[in-house]
Amino acid sequence: MDTELTERVIIDIGSHMIRAGLSGHDSPKVQEPTVVGRPKLAAALSLDSKDLYIGREAIEKQDILQLSHPVKYSQVQNWDEIEKLYHHIFFNELLVDPNQHKIMIMEPPLNKRANREKITEIMFETFGVHGLYVANSAVMSLFASGRTTGLVIESGLNETSIVPVFEGYALPCSTLKLGIGGEEITDFLLTNLKERGNELPNSKQSEIAQDIKEKLCYLSPDYQQELNIALTTSSIAKEYELPDGRSITLTVERFRSPEILFQPLLIGKDQPGIHELSYNAIMKCDQDIRRELFANIILSGGSTMFPRIKDKVQRDIKALAPSNLDVFVKAPPERKHLAWIGGAILSSIDKFRMWISRSEFDEFGSAVVHRKCF
Repeated sequence: MDTELTERVIIDIGSHMIRAGLSGHDSPKVQEPTVVGRPKLAAALSLDSKDLYIGREAIEKQDILQLSHPVKYSQVQNWDEIEKLYHHIFFNELLVDPNQHKIMIMEPPLNKRANREKITEIMFETFGVHGLYVANSAVMSLFASGRTTGLVIESGLNETSIVPVFEGYALPCSTLKLGIGGEEITDFLLTNLKERGNELPNSKQSEIAQDIKEKLCYLSPDYQQELNIALTTSSIAKEYELPDGRSITLTVERFRSPEILFQPLLIGKDQPGIHELSYNAIMKCDQDIRRELFANIILSGGSTMFPRIKDKVQRDIKALAPSNLDVFVKAPPERKHLAWIGGAILSSIDKFRMWISRSEFDEFGSAVVHRKCF
């Protein structure tokens, strides 16, 4: 059997991370930061250097590079750099010929029509792919959880999307977004640390805050109770050693920082939290499917990795939901890569027939993506 019939390429380029790999695998082979770096000065180019660095390599050489982020707030900022990322993924990382493979590309919820058409054009005209499917990341996250109907709470670098899905189709009219994600949580943590008089090395502030967030932050199902405990005892205090050997003590900021997902007003945003948005999104849907949505809530994305988040989401949504409806939240351990995993599963199913073929692209142009990919 031809390789292209058995191995499909799945690519998810988010604001924070690139995830790419082949169908049939349980995790993405490529996991790189979505960063591009170019030398600041022509003089910095030597015989063994390149004019473009990607991912971790760019970050490691950031002292001599001008870094840029091709994707921000889930939207492409620079299509030339996106093309270079795809070239790097195909030819340097996965070592595949896109002519010989079907490619599944993840797209964010409520993606713009123009963006969908542009990626379709790039895949067929620049890379000559054998076939293409553009998949809604929230739908793929749900699929990875073994469901086709449910509510997906997908939280990434700069935003959190609340997406109701019914029988495999996202419901755009009921999809809601909050402009808060991992970066805002890191920034708020840094603000809290500084307010308490902690001095962090200037050049490493964001990296240190990111590390603290990933290692020590958590969510409390009862924020006010946790606040009282933190202010009256030392039971939640944790030490963190800085690169220079000094230690700082963390208390309230451990759970206060990610709390902005539920209380955006903590950072001055007068918006509902993700629990209210989840309730609102479900209530915007047809009454007949609300019970199933409340009972199938899936957490997905890197900014849902905080300990105890499942308990908090479940408690807060249950407090809003009709008392006769069960609320059940699932937080799969692999949720950081959940959309990619769902794509890997779907693309490996022989009965999946929604691929855009080369002949369809030639006949209908890039607008064919709206007919085949929902």
